[in-house]
Amino acid sequence: MSAPRLPAALRAHLRSAVVVCPACRGRLEEAQDGLCCRGCGERYGVAGGIPALFPPGSPFRRETEETARGTYFSTLDEPRWQRALRRALPALADDRRAAAIDRRLRRALADKAGDGPLVGLVIGAGERPRDLESRLPQVDWLVSDVDGGYRPQLLADAERLPIADRALDVVVAEMVLEHVMDPRRAGAEIERVLKAGGLALVKTPFCFPWHGIPLDFSRPTPAGLLALFPAFEVLALEAGMGPWGAAAYALDAAFVNLAGRRGLRRVAVVLSRFLFGWMKLLDRLPVAGARRLIGAGSLSFVGRKGARRRTPEEIAGELYRHFGRGP
Repeated sequence: MSAPRLPAALRAHLRSAVVVCPACRGRLEEAQDGLCCRGCGERYGVAGGIPALFPPGSPFRRETEETARGTYFSTLDEPRWQRALRRALPALADDRRAAAIDRRLRRALADKAGDGPLVGLVIGAGERPRDLESRLPQVDWLVSDVDGGYRPQLLADAERLPIADRALDVVVAEMVLEHVMDPRRAGAEIERVLKAGGLALVKTPFCFPWHGIPLDFSRPTPAGLLALFPAFEVLALEAGMGPWGAAAYALDAAFVNLAGRRGLRRVAVVLSRFLFGWMKLLDRLPVAGARRLIGAGSLSFVGRKGARRRTPEEIAGELYRHFGRGP
C-alpha cells in the first residue's frame, strides 16, 4: 500500500518543517496511512491529498467533519442554480474598505521584500485563496480550513495550528474568529506562528446576525479586537461593512424570519435583497474618527508583530490614543 499523494507545495512545507504536528510541533513524515509525527507518534489521515491535522481533543477531528459541513459550509450543498441566483441578487452590503486594507497590507509586505520568499497562511479557506493569489501574489500561501469542501491544502484547528513557531510572514483570517470557541487562543496562535515583524490581516463581524449556526460564538468590539493581539502594532483598523449595511442585514433577518415555511423563506430572501439592498449606498457618506466604527457590520485589522506583548495598562493606553474617550 503506497502513501497518500500530497501536493508538491505541501511536501516542501513538510520538509522545511513549516507544517508540523499540532500536538507536539514535531516533524511530520509520510506514512502508508497518512502522516506520522516523529516526536509523539500521533498519526494523521490524508484524504484526497488533504491531511487532517487536528490534534487530540479538537472538535474538528475527522469523525466530526460532517458536523462542520452542516454548519460552517451549508452553502456547499446548494444546487448550482440556487447558488447562482443568490449571487445574482443585489448584495445587502459591501466591504468598502477592503481595497484600502489590501493596499496597507501590500505596503507592509513590500517592506519585507528583502527577507527572501514570503510564506503566508490563510485560516478559513472559503473562496478567498484565489482572490489572495491575485491580491498578494508575492506570498506563497498555505490554505487551511476545518472542512475539505473548498479544497484547502490542509485541515486544521485555528486554536492549535499545525505550524512551527515563527515560521510565517503573514496570516490572513477573514470572518473566522467568530467561529472559534476561544478567540484569544486563536489570536495567540497567530502570534506564535508569525516571525518578528510578521503581519496579520484579521476581519471579524461586529454588528452582524448570528450565522453558521450553531458554531458562531463571539463579536469583538474594535477595542476587543486590539486586545486579542497584544503583541501587534496596529497598522490599520477600519470598518469593513458599514452601519447601514449592518442595518440591512438585521432587517433582512427579521423579514425572512417572518416567513414560516421553507418555500416562503426563499421568496422572502429574494424580496429582502430588493427591499433593503439599497441601504448600503448610505455607507458612502463620510464619517470621521472612531464614529465610523460604531455600528459597523464588520471590522478589518492589520497588525505587525512586535518584539513583546504589551501589558494591559499599555493596551488601555493605546486604546485611548486610538479612540480617545469616546467619539
